[in-house]
Amino acid sequence: MKITSCHPRLALAVEHIVSNHYPERLGACIVVNQEMLFQTVWVAVRGVIHARTAAKLHIHRHFQKVEEVFTELFPDELKRWLLE
Repeated sequence: MKITSCHPRLALAVEHIVSNHYPERLGACIVVNQEMLFQTVWVAVRGVIHARTAAKLHIHRHFQKVEEVFTELFPDELKRWLLE
């Protein structure tokens, strides 16, 4: 999915539906190697969504940070498979 296919209203609509109909269903969302424009959009959207939901989103561009998050969230075998 490219950033050009995303619109802030779409993100807000998805967040609204998910938080109203599926509360606390999101375990974690990991965004890896995103475009810099995503960072800008995320800063704007983060202020609108619920703090618990925002805390579950991990955004990292550097391999070392991605590896740290994977170590926290996944068992070793799954982490190795994801990093291959």
